Amino acid sequence: MTKLFIISNESIFSYKGKFFCDNIDMKSTPEGLNKLFEVNLISRQSKNERIHEININTTSKLSKLEIEKMTVTELQDVARSHKLKVKGKKNELMERINEFYNN
Repeated sequence: MTKLFIISNESIFSYKGKFFCDNIDMKSTPEGLNKLFEVNLISRQSKNERIHEININTTSKLSKLEIEKMTVTELQDVARSHKLKVKGKKNELMERINEFYNN
């Protein structure tokens, strides 16, 4: 599936792996595009709760082979998205991410 990155200035609230926004357009656009693309949202993080839940597939599980093929930067992005420790060597990052997906 083709990756699509949506970059927005909208503030998005994250809670237990779910994402919320105030703008209905910021909710409907990724949801509609999620049917055709692997959607990745890049936006500001909000500390305040928001109203509309954004329903996109954020729990895609990575295989060990996919993790091994990633660069250090990609591994750091994955670790950051799951709030894991980002520092360390490539092997340490791969181990951390593998543990996250296997638990």
